[in-house]
This record gives sequence, structure tokens and C-alpha cells, in this order.
Amino acid sequence: GQLARPSGSVKYNIAVAAQGTEALVGWYDTEGSASNAYLQRYGVSTTAGECCVPLGAAVKLPCCIAGGGELSISAGGGGWLVVWEDSRAASRDVYAALYSGALTTSGAFAIATTGNDERHPAAAFDGQRHQVAWFDNGAVMLRSVGTDGSLTPPSTAAQGDRPVLDFSPDEVGLLVYER
Repeated sequence: GQLARPSGSVKYNIAVAAQGTEALVGWYDTEGSASNAYLQRYGVSTTAGECCVPLGAAVKLPCCIAGGGELSISAGGGGWLVVWEDSRAASRDVYAALYSGALTTSGAFAIATTGNDERHPAAAFDGQRHQVAWFDNGAVMLRSVGTDGSLTPPSTAAQGDRPVLDFSPDEVGLLVYER
């Protein structure tokens, strides 16, 4: 399907995750002079020639997203975890929000706010918890988020940049990063 936003606006930094017969797509959109991030649920279409159909309206990500940083989406536990670079402070930080299957959320919470630039967030579901990786001052950091929003302390995974995470259905994980 096509991202349905005002004509003339530019969509970029697109992220997607799927579970069951639904997918959640996130993107930044330039509207006028602002850059906002949106989420849209899509379902599998049974109509010939269509791959997916929008489920409900697009929703704006919560609070203070500026500068169009990277997004990542993790599907699991009947909902979604969306992580993004956030510029509400002097440096870039990583924030997240848990969404229900119907795209309701209790709001944003911090994943990493150390004062350094935390960049390039990546998220994946390991069968029990959402795992989040990001770049911070030369290191790839990891932290897990429960489906209830509980957080584990951050830990250093490796020296590197631009992490990518994925898990197989049998909960075997793969963390790839630039060195």
C-alpha cells in the first residue's frame, strides 16, 4: 500500500514489522517546515492486485521528535515497540513507546539518555521481550523492554556502529553491526 499523507510531502526513514496478518509501518514525513513521525497499521488484502490495506488512521508518534532520526519497530506479545532517535535534549537520545494492536499507547519513555549522541536504534522481539540496540560513543549497547514496559539495565554488546537485530521463531538472536 501507499503511505497516505498530504501530497507534496516527503516520506523517509521508513521502518516496518509484521505479526500475524498485520504489519506496522513507521515513517518520517515533511509537512511544511516540520518533520513528524507517523505509524500506520496494514492488513493482508484478499483483493486481487492489492498487497495490503490500511487498518484505521495513521497516528503521530508521541512528543518531541525533531530532526528526522532513525526509527525501528519490533512486533511481539500482541503489540509493537517503536524506537526512535529523539532530539528533545541537546544531544540525540533513544526513546520508545509500546503500542497495543489497536495503536494505543501510554506514551514515550527513555531507552538511552546519557548526554552522548545515542543513534541508530534497532529493535526485535526475542519471543519474550523486545530487545533494543543502539550506538553510543563507539559502542553498540543493548537493553531489553518487557511487553509491560519493564526495562533491564543497558549493557555494552560490542565496539561498533549501526546495529541491526533479528530473532528467529525459536528465539535465536543475531546482532550485526559495523566495525
